[in-house]
Amino acid sequence: MKNLTVKAIDRMIADLERAERVDDTSERHKMAAVAYLKNYANALEERGKTRVRLREEKAKE
Repeated sequence: MKNLTVKAIDRMIADLERAERVDDTSERHKMAAVAYLKNYANALEERGKTRVRLREEKAKE
């Protein structure tokens, strides 16, 4: 089973913050995503979690 770590979330945030500006709409969505990811990471840390399990993907038939 794979895990998503707070450190990985922090890397995603850093990548988004470094991403170039495309237009107003995409920039607004990017900044919203950064804010939500920061809130998610903070919520995990407040509960003493450094990682969460990722559900396995079901095989496509």
